[in-house]
Amino acid sequence: MVRVGVRGVRCRCLGLAIYHTGRGLVLDRMKDGQQMMQIKVVGQRDLVVVSAALQDAIISVRDLAFLEDQQQFQAVFNRFMWERVARRPWMRVMAALRVDHVTGATANKIDFRDKDRLLCFLALHWHDPSIDRAGQGELPGMPGKVPQINHAGQLVFTFAAEQTITLEVNRLSLRVRDNGEPWPTDQKPRHDSTDLDDED
Repeated sequence: MVRVGVRGVRCRCLGLAIYHTGRGLVLDRMKDGQQMMQIKVVGQRDLVVVSAALQDAIISVRDLAFLEDQQQFQAVFNRFMWERVARRPWMRVMAALRVDHVTGATANKIDFRDKDRLLCFLALHWHDPSIDRAGQGELPGMPGKVPQINHAGQLVFTFAAEQTITLEVNRLSLRVRDNGEPWPTDQKPRHDSTDLDDED
């Protein structure tokens, strides 16, 4: 395992700039030297890293599950590997995400009967109603936040077309890990009038 201890967050260069929280932000090294993401999230800074890593990931509705009896939410994303965007070929990999201590889940503009519908992930953030009531607080990932979140709040997954999933959780506990072998792609997500950038 390779522990990453560089301060800061860069959405387009994840492997070179990850917050070190002392809670196990790690990259597993495969036999061929390919680094695979494995992150445990317990605080705002960790959440920024995961949101950046999953940006533009694709997920099918059938790969989303709220296991109410286990108080757990699970999802399997097809993510673009932004941490190696400077190298060719670009790569994609499947990433499994699990959230624990989930007491409820609501969705906006997502039809769960349409199992084959694809969603495009944009961002993940923590919503703290107590901070809203107090009229204070800092943006996720900014200095000054207590690293670990041990109180109830909402974890909000935002997708394209204003689609969202909001999880009610007793405390923030999330794990995400790359699964399987990465595969090459000749298209890179971009954020203008077109969705994908072709390889030169």
